Amino acid sequence: MGLTLPKMLRPYFLFHRELLGELARLAYETVREMMVAASDEPIARSGMVAVIQTFGSSLKWNPHIHAIVTRGFSSTTARGNLSPMWTPIRPSSSFGTRF
Repeated sequence: MGLTLPKMLRPYFLFHRELLGELARLAYETVREMMVAASDEPIARSGMVAVIQTFGSSLKWNPHIHAIVTRGFSSTTARGNLSPMWTPIRPSSSFGTRF
């Protein structure tokens, strides 16, 4: 999965590199919202590994995220602890039409 920024926002990230961490956090929040929508489970927690890349193939400034995302989620128990149960999200027509 790749997530990129519109060109008009790129200069902000060039001069304020600390925003790159926020970009990664927002990428995870986006994936989490997709998992919640696909599963109708409001406390779904998916796994994700993200890498921030700051240049494109032409070596120009182009901050973007490459990510590997799990195809499923875990949720929390009533006590707030992470449940050991893993719930896979199967490909379905509802997931495809939502995203």
